[in-house]
Amino acid sequence: VVDKRDGLPVIGCTVGRREKLTSKRFIGGAVTDVNGKFSLEVKTGDVLIFSYMGMETSSYVIPTQDKVKSGIKVVMKGNK
Repeated sequence: VVDKRDGLPVIGCTVGRREKLTSKRFIGGAVTDVNGKFSLEVKTGDVLIFSYMGMETSSYVIPTQDKVKSGIKVVMKGNK
């Protein structure tokens, strides 16, 4: 997870996991490390919610397990 403004890692970003986009209940989560990385068990169709104070919350739907194994890059934008 990186900051759009400077490309630096977002340390301590909360990553929540939901079973679907319409679900309000989190079923797991993680926090990014000093490199902006995290590890979380997911399945196809799960939704990851990324939140960090002062930045817009964003979401990412897990398309396939193969895509996830190769990693994803999340770019967070500052609040307006």
